[in-house]
Amino acid sequence: MNSKNFTKYSSFSIFALLLILFATHSNAQDKTWLTNITKESGLDSARGSRIWLADINGDNYPELLWGEGAIFKNHLHVFLNVENPDKTSPVKRIFVDFTNESGVNANRDSTKSSRIIDIAGLADFDNDSDLDLVSSIYYHRLTGYRDANDPGDRSEIMLNDGKGHFKLVLNSGLNDLVVVDTLPKGLINTSGISFLDYDFDGFTDIYFSTWFTDYSPQIGISSGMVNVLLKGKGDGTFQYIKNNGLQNISDPDYGTNVTDWNNDGWPDIITSPYCRSGGNLYKNMKTGVFSDRTGLTDYSAQALGGDFYYDATAKQWFQQALCQWSAQPADFDNDGDMDLLQVEVHGGLDPGAGRTHIAINTGPPDYKYVWEIERLRRDEPVESHLGDQGGTWMDIDGDGYLDVIIGQMAYPDANTKGQERVYFLRQNDSGYFDDISKALGFFNLKEGHTPMPCDYDLDGDVDLFVSRQVRDTSYRDTVINGNQTKVPVYKIYMQIVLLRNENVQKNNWTAVRVAALKGCNGNALGARISVYAGGMCQIREIQNGWGHFGGQQPYSQNFGLGKAESIDSIVIRYPMQGVPKKIIKNPPINQYLQIGIDGTLYAEDNVFQYEITRPDIFPNPAQDNLYISLPTEFRQNSTIEMFDAMGRNVLNYSITNTNIQHEIDISSLPSGLYFIVIKNSNGNVSNSSFVIAR
Repeated sequence: MNSKNFTKYSSFSIFALLLILFATHSNAQDKTWLTNITKESGLDSARGSRIWLADINGDNYPELLWGEGAIFKNHLHVFLNVENPDKTSPVKRIFVDFTNESGVNANRDSTKSSRIIDIAGLADFDNDSDLDLVSSIYYHRLTGYRDANDPGDRSEIMLNDGKGHFKLVLNSGLNDLVVVDTLPKGLINTSGISFLDYDFDGFTDIYFSTWFTDYSPQIGISSGMVNVLLKGKGDGTFQYIKNNGLQNISDPDYGTNVTDWNNDGWPDIITSPYCRSGGNLYKNMKTGVFSDRTGLTDYSAQALGGDFYYDATAKQWFQQALCQWSAQPADFDNDGDMDLLQVEVHGGLDPGAGRTHIAINTGPPDYKYVWEIERLRRDEPVESHLGDQGGTWMDIDGDGYLDVIIGQMAYPDANTKGQERVYFLRQNDSGYFDDISKALGFFNLKEGHTPMPCDYDLDGDVDLFVSRQVRDTSYRDTVINGNQTKVPVYKIYMQIVLLRNENVQKNNWTAVRVAALKGCNGNALGARISVYAGGMCQIREIQNGWGHFGGQQPYSQNFGLGKAESIDSIVIRYPMQGVPKKIIKNPPINQYLQIGIDGTLYAEDNVFQYEITRPDIFPNPAQDNLYISLPTEFRQNSTIEMFDAMGRNVLNYSITNTNIQHEIDISSLPSGLYFIVIKNSNGNVSNSSFVIAR
């Protein structure tokens, strides 16, 4: 095929593909998409603000763990996800209280029946394939509390027996930590928890973002506590790593996220600050340390200020500082790198004001972030002060394009006007997000806090758990100025709501669970899953720790396929030395797929085995750098030759080591179609092709 014919063919194919995608992406939303099944699913008593979703008993269905949000009094609740015994009910899965049986609130002091747990997360700490638990405490105002009011509770590790029963690890290393010399042992003021294997030793590590060491507005003292990196030993115990490149963070943070920001296969750390700074982006240097790349990447939570307010005493206008709750990573535009949903409190709509927004990852060479505050569009009426307290990515309709959910609450002036609510923002064909809350029938879902997506019934589409503040009003009789009258009595509490997704019949889908290869951390945390279908590539990362107070989504990953009737391939990139990959070709659709410990695919009890016989290249299309993952037989004593569409040799590369992946500089080559031929010393040949597009 000559280059002219290739161009003509490509243009026709792209045009046809765009027509298909437009037809798929333009289906109108309506009130049949989501159904509120809170009562029917047994969640009436789930009155909390913190949400963690994870399979703790090994049946693949995610359980609900929730926290009340009452600082210094909080403990965990555990609700098992079980089959509904009422066979006539349209709700097939319900939740039942399992808190006491789980043992999650056990105290190392045997005279106490519970302990304070404000924040938690679940991951495999002892590499036995089930989910263990870490818990910590958030001290909103540490001053005074740490002395006479200190009950002695600290951060704890609990190991799971595989059936959802947890037991304290008394020598975990967390109880004896000394983070600040002037504070008691083990006291960590935690605002966020993320998990990663930062050094690729095969064990899960923990990163705590922290709040204030002390806070005394009366005397003008406020300082952040140093953030904490804990190296896992693979048995439920941890070591505090001080000299890691992160130890100088001292501004108070509101949360943390982990993602592979620069596509090198290694997990990087992003922090969300509380009003005092713009936060940090830390590059994993692959040597056990991190390097601050905040300025080089233009990452910031405060590239703009927040809303404007008038101070009557000073008789002038001031602009509030933005306070970021999370920086949720995802590839929303399907271009192969991780963008961010930055959730901000104190946002405004006036010119010059910032707010919750999408930060676009511009890719190589610097992977800089650019604010796009106009991409998220909210239907009026909208209060000028935006008290956004939670946000998440979610493909509501399964069309292959991620949408956005935002929870907003806690600012009474805005709420009295009916503004504070849950926002459902659907990505349109231009990559912008339209408010479809009214069309879905949830415009009046007021005062949202934490939205957390999860396919709770494993039917293929993604459901939504969201916590919201409820204000129940009753009246009591009283006498005012001698007159009998009724006065309102307000009861305010947080309620967890479950919205079941009804889109499973409208679009095709796949869902992927990845087991860890030998030498990989227990949950394959940091693995990247790429699904090629319908002319596009969607990527997901296996992540945990979703910003403020962590939060949890299941480790299985759901992908909407729209009207695509097949999957070309699924590529798993593992978080291990060498960053190995496995390719699954032509897997079935509309079912959960299990990628086993050997990298093979298991579906409906059938085993599909695939061997990598061709090199895996990415990104494709490429720009300045090409990454080639080699089949086993080509990992040493081989050569790579590159040819343009006219058959001219344009580049030669010798493989002198046994690395799986190689990076090749193609910045000097013009845009066009190229072919790769790989030869080893035994005479074996493999080939592939790619496109350079700038």
